[in-house]
Amino acid sequence: KPRIYAMYERRRDLLEPIVSVINPEAYEALWTELSVELVTMLHEAFDLKYQELKEAKKMPKKSQFEILNVYGKGAIKHGLLVAEKLETLKEIEDRDSYVQSVINQRLAVGKIYSKLYDKDKKVIVEYYSKALENYKQLEKHLKDYRTRNDFTQELEEQFNLCKEMIDLLPIKME
Repeated sequence: KPRIYAMYERRRDLLEPIVSVINPEAYEALWTELSVELVTMLHEAFDLKYQELKEAKKMPKKSQFEILNVYGKGAIKHGLLVAEKLETLKEIEDRDSYVQSVINQRLAVGKIYSKLYDKDKKVIVEYYSKALENYKQLEKHLKDYRTRNDFTQELEEQFNLCKEMIDLLPIKME
């Protein structure tokens, strides 16, 4: 697995500097494409590390959890940037695809927030709180979209999933 992580690190090292200097207004399509690739890569690395730590026979070292959180927080940071950019677009040809992209980014961010690790329970609750904020933002966006467009069955299911997470997260935070 070290080679896999080295590959992820190399891709991150190549993509992050480019994404950070490209003007998302002037080069919207390129910025979005590279940002989505970066988010996808960080999310994959996060999932791989999460699964590895979950299956570990003994308690992993603190440094392993730090690596998990670096991947997760990177995916969150860039995922939110992509979601926020998509949410501000006015002229969109394929509305359903656009909404699906926003949903995918927001659901991924919420999922990662709920899997970040810290020994301090207050920090965990803070992560859950941020996940909750994220789901509420998605719910608001979907409600706005719904006032102007019909929901497909898939969008309706994802909207309901979002509402369910909004109901469940406060219970986890107690």
